[in-house]
Amino acid sequence: MSSLLLAAALVPAASRAAETPFEVRIDAPPAIRSALQSQLDIERWSARGGINETQLRQLYKTAPAQVRTVLATEGYFSPDVSATLDDTGGRRVVRIKVVPGEPTRVSSIDFNVTGPITEDPEQASRVQAARTEFRLAKGDVFRQADWDSTKQGVLDAVRQVKYASARIATSEAHIDPDSRSARITLVIDSGPVFRFGPLDVTGLSRYPSSIVENLDPIHPGSVYDEKLLLRFQRRLLASGYFASAVVVADDDPAHADATPVRVKIVEGAARKVDLGVGFSTDRGPRAQARYTDKNTLDRALQLSGSVKVDRLSQEAVGGLTLPTNASGHVYGLEGRYNFQDIQGEQLTNWSVTGARGFTVEKRESRQAVQFLTESIALGDGTGDDRKALYFSQTWRWNKLDDILVPRNGYFLSLELGLADHTLLTDRSFARMETHASYLLSLRKFATIILRGELGAVFANSKDNIPSAYLYRTGGDTTVRGYAYQSLGVVENGSVVGGRYLGVASVEYVQWIKPQWGAAVFVDAGNAADKVKGFQAAVGYGVGLRWSSPIGALNFDVARARDLNEWRLHFSAGMVFQ
Repeated sequence: MSSLLLAAALVPAASRAAETPFEVRIDAPPAIRSALQSQLDIERWSARGGINETQLRQLYKTAPAQVRTVLATEGYFSPDVSATLDDTGGRRVVRIKVVPGEPTRVSSIDFNVTGPITEDPEQASRVQAARTEFRLAKGDVFRQADWDSTKQGVLDAVRQVKYASARIATSEAHIDPDSRSARITLVIDSGPVFRFGPLDVTGLSRYPSSIVENLDPIHPGSVYDEKLLLRFQRRLLASGYFASAVVVADDDPAHADATPVRVKIVEGAARKVDLGVGFSTDRGPRAQARYTDKNTLDRALQLSGSVKVDRLSQEAVGGLTLPTNASGHVYGLEGRYNFQDIQGEQLTNWSVTGARGFTVEKRESRQAVQFLTESIALGDGTGDDRKALYFSQTWRWNKLDDILVPRNGYFLSLELGLADHTLLTDRSFARMETHASYLLSLRKFATIILRGELGAVFANSKDNIPSAYLYRTGGDTTVRGYAYQSLGVVENGSVVGGRYLGVASVEYVQWIKPQWGAAVFVDAGNAADKVKGFQAAVGYGVGLRWSSPIGALNFDVARARDLNEWRLHFSAGMVFQ
């Protein structure tokens, strides 16, 4: 507050008198000098300018006291501080010499938790969890910032489960300047055990309350758990219906037996049009448009339609998704048209898919039935038509620390599928496909990325099986060094899909700056129609990584071992399926 008053007094005076330029030189250990440079008024005004002679002398006069105040927060309570004002060189120089002396260290810690928690069977584990939040230990330098963060961390650890109204009952730090010691005492009063009560929702106008209620993971009567509140909030934001959502519980001890869960939401725009352009070395320039209506027929039905065009394909998609029901399931219906011309194979697909999904945080289960018809034309003029009614079950587990720019964690997906020739299908087949990625962060300066893909179509032959269910690989996000989907089965001069897929990749990223990194990698994989004789194509190279605000951007130069040539790759993000 004193700094603000001083600044307020200086500004009008500076406009009435001639400016007196000056500089500040602080003679102190590096860590202390850095703290003083960021907090002293005289240091800030030396860079800002606009100070006259009277104001300079006032700043100079108050500087030693402010130095002592700053040093006290750093654990130095008996520093030797001197200041001089030198103008012999024609420019004023304020010299501040600081001998901090020995820092004050924590000599004893008295920590206790009182209240109803003492009768809790989990008391020992709860108190131990709170102790782990102590940022100060016996022998540490006593810094005010560490003491403040310790108190807040310990309090939050007690509040997180059951004891929403926990408070600091005693907080003392006894400083002895002579012995340079600090005795700290902290007592937390847990307060009563809280249980969740009724749901109180505000902000709904367009959508029914069931939209919120069906996303609620909290059961009335269950003990208070802050993680459930955060989970509820994430589900609301991920639903697509709301622009913002805040979920809190009342921490009034008078309501401990049934504390209300208060949900404050702001509904998002019901209708939206998105336009986008992009580029990748796999597919070239891309343009797309998407329309979404999240309140179709005023029933909270999500209607969407999109078109996308790039160098290799054109696609149109339309879908209708129902809101999450009381059991947590989401039902949807989608129609899709896709044309692509890749590696001498032209495909025209029409499909209709009905699906049911269930998502719990970072785990998803999805059942789907899809009817697909396909027309194939190869470069030599041959081709045929195929169709299948395909039933599938998919599981996904996403344990990545950040979906846009992950540095640690794993992703795993598994799909099992079946089509039978007695049900609108030209050839019976079964299908298994799995994708896995594992990221290991090495103390934030490096990341190791392991990636693998396996796929198999079980049938006597791939004939009459739509290519949408077969495999090709190669390109920016699979086997770098090879053209997009150029690895597969060569048939009549074209590359077509095979029944088996295998891809593996190892990548090391060295982070030069928090957002910039350099990578080296080796990819290996292929698609084939027989397991016997399967030969992996190998690509290796180097790349540049940028963790941009819109996601990870990757620039790679890779060499295809089999082709003895280099290829440039550009991609955005990591691909998870």
